[in-house]
Amino acid sequence: MSATKTMDGPRLEEVLQEAITRNRPIVLTHHSPGGWRTFKSSFLSGSSSRRRIWIKPPTFSAGVQAAPPQPGDRVGVTFRVGHKKCGFGTTLEPGLDREEQSGTLVLRWPERLQQLQRRVFERVALPPALIVPVRFWREPALLPSG
Repeated sequence: MSATKTMDGPRLEEVLQEAITRNRPIVLTHHSPGGWRTFKSSFLSGSSSRRRIWIKPPTFSAGVQAAPPQPGDRVGVTFRVGHKKCGFGTTLEPGLDREEQSGTLVLRWPERLQQLQRRVFERVALPPALIVPVRFWREPALLPSG
């Protein structure tokens, strides 16, 4: 199975600072009274010494009319680093600086970061008595002519 790796301390700071510096896209997941909502955003800046991360104002998934999470709400944050996906849970903080752009969200710096392999190339042997139904078909355009 795919391994999950937990990072904290200097490795967490290294991975997160690189993602922030590159303004990587992120997905926020928030459990609101109306159910689970996802929002797209990206990192703007961050400071491990101030224990804060600033992100762009989130955009909504197509067709979703929902208010973005508010300060004090818990959110999940995921982003990609190479072939791996990283994620952490955190709390939205109130805005801290006058220079912040309108709509910018402030996240609390996470204590831990989970890193997950995005693609699994491992094979698993099935039990001998297990029958797995499969169906094969050919695309008509791929059939040989004549």
